[in-house]
Amino acid sequence: MIFRRQTLTGCVAVALLAPTAVLADSANESGTQENVHELKQVDVSALPLGSNSPSTPYSVMDQQTLTQKSQNTLGETLKDQPGVHSDTFGGGASRPVIRGLGGPRVGVLNDGSQVLDASSISPDHAVTVDPLLARQIEVLRGPSTLLYGSGASGGVVNVLDTRIPTQRPREEVEGFVAARANTVADENATAAGLTFSATDNLVFRVEGSRRDADDYEVNGFEELTVPGTYAESDNGSIGASWIGDQGYFGMAYSYRRDNYGLPGHSHEFEECGANGSSLDCPTGGHNHDHGEIVPYVDLASRRVDARGEYRDPFAGVTAIRFRGNHTDYRHHEIEEAPSAAPSPTGAAMRGWKWNTNRWVTGAALWACSTPASTSAHWVAKPSYRRQKPNPLPSLQ
Repeated sequence: MIFRRQTLTGCVAVALLAPTAVLADSANESGTQENVHELKQVDVSALPLGSNSPSTPYSVMDQQTLTQKSQNTLGETLKDQPGVHSDTFGGGASRPVIRGLGGPRVGVLNDGSQVLDASSISPDHAVTVDPLLARQIEVLRGPSTLLYGSGASGGVVNVLDTRIPTQRPREEVEGFVAARANTVADENATAAGLTFSATDNLVFRVEGSRRDADDYEVNGFEELTVPGTYAESDNGSIGASWIGDQGYFGMAYSYRRDNYGLPGHSHEFEECGANGSSLDCPTGGHNHDHGEIVPYVDLASRRVDARGEYRDPFAGVTAIRFRGNHTDYRHHEIEEAPSAAPSPTGAAMRGWKWNTNRWVTGAALWACSTPASTSAHWVAKPSYRRQKPNPLPSLQ
């Protein structure tokens, strides 16, 4: 027994010392080599875009991609992005759905400031953002959405535009013109923008778009078109910025008017009542006619934006950014009958967002970034006021 214990101990010692001897021989051989190649440093980032910001977008559609794939509505434009689908309701309303979540669980921003409309309340309400006038659309998911409030658990869509210039144009006048058409709905859409310098520091921006589409054409049905799928939209904005060496400050006024149908509307069972698992309908049926006019939405949105940036204000801070907006939004859903006046129902939202004691109509964002890539954000959560809609002529 004693002899076996000594032999085992010796074997273990040899096994442990053998790799050490091999490493020593390798080190001696490498020392004799004259040519030694050093590898360059490789930086590995966990963020796909290599940014130090915690709000790095998950998916980005730049200007070139938008030119090729831009659609009528925001939801249709983003539906081919990974994890994003479209909640479509006819030709005028479509909102993005991220990982199966939509409505108020998906936030829609305009350059970091909340878009005020009624699109999160119902799928038949349009998003007041025109993809034709966007320069970039970002889709954020995960923890980065907390920078814009706690309600967007599905994600955030941030639409960046050029209504407020942030830098001087390279030429005295710069602009763009875009056009799109299809035969399914006899649609035609156009957009144009112009940027020019009035002085060395004062820059103006004017842009607008128009879309006109009829009802969808279909085959194999009694009717050749789908009633209520038409859509009309007009957008326009004018903005100005004072641009200096350390930043800029600008304001813009924008106006949007939409008129689109609501397909699939029917009064066939409105006089029926529930009777267990079935419907109990009057024997006389639906005894009045609503005509051939389908319900439609008539909305108007007026918005004033203020944006600014101050770079290198003092030591330790690289930039201070400000976003603010005031929105006056009116929305009417109208159903016309042959023998009755239009019966609108809707809501109005109005207020200044940087005073939380009044009716707030957006989100304010302050951001301070330091060389260590830290940031501080303040978001004013919106509160909406519903009121009895004004007569239709007030929308003009």
